[in-house]
Amino acid sequence: MSFSYDVSTDVGMVRLLISDTQEKNADLNKIYLFEDAEIQAVIDRTDSLDLAAAQLFDIIAGSEAKLATVVRRGDISDDRSKVAAELRAQAAAIRERESADVEPLSATINPSYERFSGRRNELLEREDKVRS
Repeated sequence: MSFSYDVSTDVGMVRLLISDTQEKNADLNKIYLFEDAEIQAVIDRTDSLDLAAAQLFDIIAGSEAKLATVVRRGDISDDRSKVAAELRAQAAAIRERESADVEPLSATINPSYERFSGRRNELLEREDKVRS
């Protein structure tokens, strides 16, 4: 059993992204969700820490979906059925942001077939003149 929380490490940063930052509660019971080795395994399988966090949200959502219940006692109710959907929505938002950040660059090059265009640029004293 291994837990570390240091945001200068990849595992610590992913813990921060998924809010898995406390090792024990006031009663000294284990409350963290993932072992360091589990987080590192997910990091190794993904391209970025954000994608690792999204994958871990999906894993948590899968666990929550198994436990999804609605409990009512008098005026008090505990609805766990929407937790998995919210976790999956967070994972989807991370993936969408990540895919928007890595959009490939593109360029269009239009060569000039105009005669003496380089000399004309020099005569017009353009800053973007063609250098020979």
